[in-house]
Amino acid sequence: MDMIKNTIKDLIPDDLVMIDYNDFSQAGKFKIIIDSSKGIDLNTTSLLAKKIKKSNVINDRFPSGIELEISSPGLDADLIHPVQYKKNIGRTLIIKTSDNTEIMEVKLSTSDDSGIGGILQNGQKINLKYSQIENAKVIIKF
Repeated sequence: MDMIKNTIKDLIPDDLVMIDYNDFSQAGKFKIIIDSSKGIDLNTTSLLAKKIKKSNVINDRFPSGIELEISSPGLDADLIHPVQYKKNIGRTLIIKTSDNTEIMEVKLSTSDDSGIGGILQNGQKINLKYSQIENAKVIIKF
């Protein structure tokens, strides 16, 4: 089913990234999580769903149609892709590093394709490569 996944990836506009892909193709179902630096709205997911459902590859493989769920990551979802870090610059993250069991709060100040920079609660600056991050979540404040 890599052909289906690759077809879907090719249909996703360049300003969006596929965060997760779940293939239940035996049942004709697919669940896709997408994100972008400016967020995802209902219009974006609807347009992408129409584009995918009109694809010749999808229609040839599933002539009676597919069930397709496209959404953005939830507020409490782990940050996975660099674009997710970039859109959260200025927010505070809870980060657990892969080489340390300590969990730290970091106010995110920079993000690029290789890692992030931020400030710890004590004012110390920190730089981490994505490979050093086991998981990271945005602290939601209301």
